[in-house]
Amino acid sequence: MHAPDSVAPCPICSGTAADHARVQDALRSRLYRFTCPPAMVLAAYVVGALARCEHVGVSVHVRTCPRCAADEENLRDLLDDSCLR
Repeated sequence: MHAPDSVAPCPICSGTAADHARVQDALRSRLYRFTCPPAMVLAAYVVGALARCEHVGVSVHVRTCPRCAADEENLRDLLDDSCLR
């Protein structure tokens, strides 16, 4: 994300905006998929190997997380295309 053009002429404001952008980038990289289940848990979910309570929790998460929903779909496609099932 870039600072608005109105901030650019002011060295103090543009410096502050750059600092904020760096903090935001650092947080984004550290918190990326922070609440998502690990890949092995998602794989176990797809093959039905989780306990009922864990399965429900992952199911709720997958319905609200587009990244995990895409991963789930990719895993199911992989299993459908292989002899792993």
